[in-house]
Amino acid sequence: MKKLRSKIVAVFATCACAIQMFSTISANAANEQFNTYRVYYDAAKTGIAEFNIELRYDTNIKVLRSEATSLCQGTFMSGGNQDKGIYFTNYKGEPIMQTGTLATEDMFVPVNSEINDDFYRYISFDGSYAKDSSGKQMTSASLKIEAVLVGDSNGDGKIDMSDAVLIQQYITNPAQYPIDDENRRRAADVDGDGVITTNDADMIQRFKLELISHF
Repeated sequence: MKKLRSKIVAVFATCACAIQMFSTISANAANEQFNTYRVYYDAAKTGIAEFNIELRYDTNIKVLRSEATSLCQGTFMSGGNQDKGIYFTNYKGEPIMQTGTLATEDMFVPVNSEINDDFYRYISFDGSYAKDSSGKQMTSASLKIEAVLVGDSNGDGKIDMSDAVLIQQYITNPAQYPIDDENRRRAADVDGDGVITTNDADMIQRFKLELISHF
């Protein structure tokens, strides 16, 4: 599997459409296992008062609704249409005067799918933009989008028990077993609570033992 890479949003068109909400993997896929890709929407520059992210994706990918962080102090909406492979995340409110993660979004891919070989080939963010408080479009470098394969703490492009072992080693002796790359830290934070704990290692083990279908 190719390692995931950062993507910078560089698009300037707006789009309006009816939004159909959905929130989880369908019941008929309950017994299938899925890799979880967590997409991070980051403010790379300050002063964003509005942003719209238009995600288009292969319909074999399932999308869980976006979750805003505390940086978004205003109206936050997300939704889309699974059958058409489109999902929108929108914010409008107080200018965001610090950099950091604005929202996250989990995407699910069957573990045996070829999509896992090069995840970015199957998604795009054309039509996304950010604006300041005057309504002026900001530069493409203002908004950064990157995805990680959740659970891949050692960055080798797959999830196995060695990822759980590394997390346990990191917790016990972070100096000797560092996870100091941002993407690897995000991947190791399996439950998405912002810290790396034994629960993250436990979830990887449960996933590999097929006790859970996804993170």
